[in-house]
Amino acid sequence: MPDCIIITAQNTRELYGCAEGLSVVSVNRPKMKQWLKTFPGALNDTGDLPVIKRGNGHFG
Repeated sequence: MPDCIIITAQNTRELYGCAEGLSVVSVNRPKMKQWLKTFPGALNDTGDLPVIKRGNGHFG
């Protein structure tokens, strides 16, 4: 399908990492937690969301 991204995460930590990594701006953690609770399908709840620190935006 055009303009479609398929994410095959098996747990909340992995799904959060995928969503955070695809985002251009910082992710709203409370909204992300709420979204994960209503996510369709079965996910293993691994507890708190991971803290992902981004670099300064420069490569190399």
